[in-house]
Amino acid sequence: MTFINNQQENSSKNSELRGFIKFNDYPKDLQNGELFLSKESTFMYQDPPIGDPFEGFLLNKKVPITSYKDILSCYSKNSESYISCFTALYESDFENDGYIKKDTVDRLKKLDSNNKERAAVIFPKDAIISCFDKLMCIFFYLRLRQKISDQKSKKYDAMEKIYNLDELDDFDNFDNVTIKADFIQYIDMQIEESRTLCKDDKEKLEKWKPSDNDLSLFEKYLYKCFFEKPKKNGKYRYDIQNEYKVVLTIFATEKIKMPENIKLKLDFSHEGIKIFKHNELNKISRSDVMYPTFGAGGKLKSAELIYK
Repeated sequence: MTFINNQQENSSKNSELRGFIKFNDYPKDLQNGELFLSKESTFMYQDPPIGDPFEGFLLNKKVPITSYKDILSCYSKNSESYISCFTALYESDFENDGYIKKDTVDRLKKLDSNNKERAAVIFPKDAIISCFDKLMCIFFYLRLRQKISDQKSKKYDAMEKIYNLDELDDFDNFDNVTIKADFIQYIDMQIEESRTLCKDDKEKLEKWKPSDNDLSLFEKYLYKCFFEKPKKNGKYRYDIQNEYKVVLTIFATEKIKMPENIKLKLDFSHEGIKIFKHNELNKISRSDVMYPTFGAGGKLKSAELIYK
């Protein structure tokens, strides 16, 4: 993953990644492998300290003038991105006795959306990192299947069985599906140059047509929209979020109905995932996130498109 070192330098003094935490309204379902991805637009314009004015936009010193929807509209106005986020826990978040630090608990509680006092789900690092590495492979082969549907190779048939691609048949209705998972890179806006969509690339995107069959320019700027944030904006600091994000983007030229959410069903049965009540976060210990993940990361069991 590209930005582990940047993330640690920003917020965790280069200490070692230990695991992840996610507040959730349905912690038992998440522990059992139900992960919901919601439209990026539902996360935009939220109040600080959770939301920031650059969520889903290219970073720019003056105003966020280009959003992820502006970029996707060059493909079609029907395309959409779906996200889910986690907070990373590092060695520096734990005391010498192994328990989580009080200031880390206080910081985490501030990051619980709208102070709902929700339970937290704790993941060993390999349960998440390996899981999304696998998902990126799965969706790579999904794109491959869409391209070679008329001439499947023996190698592809084997991959279809390994990655359980039959569970992704609903995605065949779309032109392309991509997935990215990474740590947020926090940018110093005081010294960073304006990060707008450059003129040449803007013209290339506007002239893009499906027959070009190359999404690299879309992926380049979508990555900037989703995985780059300011370290701070005014009195609010965002680098304390230690955020890890997964983004699934559906590219569709046809005017078909797009889902509101995507539910991934993952096999977390051997991943040592635990639940802590909101008032028991101080009981989290280093050993809770260093559980040996015998399953080597959650495996995809199914994917469901959820419509209104």
